[in-house]
Amino acid sequence: LPIFGAGKGRSKRAAMPKPSAQDPGLRSPAVLVADLKTGEILWSREADQPRSVASLSKLMAALVLLENHLDLDATQTITKEDKRLVKRGAPTRLKTGCAYSHWDLLHAALMVSDNVAVVAMGRSMGWAPAEFGSRMTERARELGLAQTRFEDPTGLAEGNISTPREMFAILQTALDNPILRKISGTEVFTVWPAKGKARPIHYRHTDYRVQHHPWPVLGAKTGFTLAAQYCLAIASLLGERQVGMVFLGSYGELTRFGDYARTMRWLARQMAAQAQQSSTIPPKQPAHTRS
Repeated sequence: LPIFGAGKGRSKRAAMPKPSAQDPGLRSPAVLVADLKTGEILWSREADQPRSVASLSKLMAALVLLENHLDLDATQTITKEDKRLVKRGAPTRLKTGCAYSHWDLLHAALMVSDNVAVVAMGRSMGWAPAEFGSRMTERARELGLAQTRFEDPTGLAEGNISTPREMFAILQTALDNPILRKISGTEVFTVWPAKGKARPIHYRHTDYRVQHHPWPVLGAKTGFTLAAQYCLAIASLLGERQVGMVFLGSYGELTRFGDYARTMRWLARQMAAQAQQSSTIPPKQPAHTRS
């Protein structure tokens, strides 16, 4: 983590390389960029270094809920205990005493990282946060992810740890699920209470800063805690290629989004250069044989 303080004694971060044909010039300390379908690594830095992953944990939480057959049409009532369990996190817009469908709660969890929504859905399954985290860790082991573990489903626990490489595998698995792919790629959504007096809640995905770019976003999840700093797992379409990226430990809220744009522009330049090179290579002449 950076050392925050005043005066000349404050530590300085190492300067990042300028963009080049070999290096996209990213600022995030831990990165993995890969083909979402084949897993081919396109660029990486500290890809196997374990780090706190904050709310990127919710990708695995949502996956475990759906794989254990969470009824998306059923509802759950938000309680004071739900809010007490996550009081260290960001405020929720879900109202105590009101019931919401699991479908809506899943949108709240993935689009705006609502911690209350996650623990409420866990309660519907009969899981306390610690048991929920254990089930997520068990699923990670089934995926062959040895360095990933979860202490809770929200990402508030500092012990929720993974690496860029293993977080990419979770992103791949989550986006293979059509429900998670749909929700994590949704930009705006309105939650309506199924029971109780509450106004509808209009949500906008926390990855909205990348929506103005020309590349279609297939799915994304953001995260932040003091231990993890700013994180982003995102998949986008570049031409016909699906590209997945994980940025961990970014300093500053906008760095991860800037790294996303730098990566996509870098890959686009590579694709253009390869296309130009292919167009300048003369066609191979057929071999002549004696008759």
